[in-house]
Amino acid sequence: MAKTSGPMNATALNEAENERCDMVQTAIRFRPGKPRDSYMELIERLPLRKILNDDHLNEALDLIEELMVKAKLNAGESAYFEVLSELVQDYENEHHAIPPASDADLLAFLIDQKETTAYRVAKETSIAKSAISDVLNGKKGFTKSMVGVLSDHFGVDRSVLLQNF
Repeated sequence: MAKTSGPMNATALNEAENERCDMVQTAIRFRPGKPRDSYMELIERLPLRKILNDDHLNEALDLIEELMVKAKLNAGESAYFEVLSELVQDYENEHHAIPPASDADLLAFLIDQKETTAYRVAKETSIAKSAISDVLNGKKGFTKSMVGVLSDHFGVDRSVLLQNF
């Protein structure tokens, strides 16, 4: 690895990380007399390191899917799976974050899941039909009192409905 006099740029850091992973893989491959375990085999296939791009993400997701279809993971596979899943989550949160659902989308989803109607929800909760309609049309968001009543009505935690407060 080349030495630098100042702070390393992203390319140099990436190259340094790749070189370090290559050295680890070489050390893993040439351990004479040691039985190979599933954790180290997985490390050799895809080293555990920060995911840097979508191609690397796809490789990680393919391996996660492969592990998920197994009936039971051994200790090494389970440990590897846990760390790789966290690396994927970190990358996706940074590069592919999913914005929270709007109150309108959330209420429409809950109504659909309960196989009911906005009219019935209004009647059963004593929330004004116009208030339910305003939320569903995106004109207004949930009020704090609506959150309490709707969370009880739909059987969901209040935090689900409070995400946009």
